[in-house]
Amino acid sequence: MCLYFRFNECTLQINNLKSLESVIRDSISLTELSLSRTNLGDTGVQIVSNFQTLLPNLKIIKLASVNMSDIGMVHLTESLTHCKSVEDIDLSSNAIGEKGRQSLIRLLMQRRNFHAVNVCDCGFSMTSEEGKMFLSQLSKSPNLQKINLQNMSLDDSSLLLLCQALPRLLSIRKLILSFNGIGDVNMAFLPNLKCLKKIKLSQCNISTVGGLNLATTLQQCPLVEEIDLSGNNFENKTTSHLFTALSQVKHLKVLQ
Repeated sequence: MCLYFRFNECTLQINNLKSLESVIRDSISLTELSLSRTNLGDTGVQIVSNFQTLLPNLKIIKLASVNMSDIGMVHLTESLTHCKSVEDIDLSSNAIGEKGRQSLIRLLMQRRNFHAVNVCDCGFSMTSEEGKMFLSQLSKSPNLQKINLQNMSLDDSSLLLLCQALPRLLSIRKLILSFNGIGDVNMAFLPNLKCLKKIKLSQCNISTVGGLNLATTLQQCPLVEEIDLSGNNFENKTTSHLFTALSQVKHLKVLQ
């Protein structure tokens, strides 16, 4: 019984995908389909979209960096509307235009059962109304376990929207906000995320003062195991105080 197909970083031809479809028809137990960093293109994505409906137990689809544009994204999101079992999608690093991004927002409006949605480096900017709409719809998914907003141009208004939304998402386990210039934003809401285990805030222009405040807040998070604060503006003379404060996080296993 096959539970997952992983063809990451492979060179795939269209005839390969058609052969794969015949195999998948006999693999109804499949839960994960991963084709990231391949040369699928829009034609390949459309073929994958067609045969994912044959998989009643499919939960994870990974199509990061597959040269997908609006055409492929629209076809994929239409298919996902009917493929109710899929909970985790990775579509990052694809050159998606406005039409494709809007189709993803419509998908989030129609389906609230996603556990993870990764669209980093797909053209979304949280400073735009489109970006704020995406964030608003994402925040209405009560089962969401992972939020990845890395390098998505978070500004004050989108951060405020995020801070208001996160306390309602009680299932969040991993929060990634790296490569956003968020500075010393108040994250007092973090202790409300009772399931939070990993938080990544690398390259976010956080100062030592902001880091110390964050450390005090994270001490109140019962399950946090991994914290990434690399690449921030910590002063050498006070870094030891910061690490001492972070070491008080009860279940911490990894600190960067």
